[in-house]
Amino acid sequence: PVDKAVLIEAVKLAGRAPSVCNRQSGRVYLTQDRERIDKALALQHGASGFSEQVPALMVVASDLRTFVGFTERNQPYVDAGLFGMHLLHALHYYGLGACPLHWCVQPHRDQALRELLDIAPQHAIAFLIAAGHLPETLRVAASPRLPEQDILIGR
Repeated sequence: PVDKAVLIEAVKLAGRAPSVCNRQSGRVYLTQDRERIDKALALQHGASGFSEQVPALMVVASDLRTFVGFTERNQPYVDAGLFGMHLLHALHYYGLGACPLHWCVQPHRDQALRELLDIAPQHAIAFLIAAGHLPETLRVAASPRLPEQDILIGR
């Protein structure tokens, strides 16, 4: 189990993340309930290799009420991404392992997660984070990182 106070401290630290026009739209839904975690990850369909080892699940969302008009349609996800990145770093800072999990699902799955975790309709779900203590040793996939010349355009 993960001490809830540590998770709260990580969210507090993530709350310092930059946001679009300083609107601070980032929101987090947390569950440590085994049944809810299992149901949520079954809806997510990307953590099947380790879902039973996830003691804390966080849903990163953005409050749509902080944005106006269709021209800002992407901003909730930009804000949630910035906030979520800081949350991932904060979880690692506090000694936890954390894995971002996509939330690219059909509307009925989105609705099911909203009902399961009582997610407000004005909160756009961006992605999930599995968090927990890491074992002493573990195997992870090694993904080579792109060199800067493939990333930086217009040198």
